[in-house]
Amino acid sequence: MLALSPQELMKLGLSGAKARSIRALGEWFTIVETLTAIPGIGAWTVNVFLIFNLGRPDVLPAADRGIRRGMQLAYRMRDVATVKEVLE
Repeated sequence: MLALSPQELMKLGLSGAKARSIRALGEWFTIVETLTAIPGIGAWTVNVFLIFNLGRPDVLPAADRGIRRGMQLAYRMRDVATVKEVLE
């Protein structure tokens, strides 16, 4: 999908918003794949990089213990939130 421009994706029947979303998703996976290939770089580091260095407010490091604990406190949960609960 990254080989196609948003305009080319739209010619295939996708709306402009869907074309942009598909490209953004492909770019996200490309970045994750590239950076996690570096020893010592994991998903958390990539997520933080995307948020703070690339200005991606749509990224949520759901496995981050601080976020999971913060959710537990904010929602008065008995246990620390699971990744699935954070994503939901």
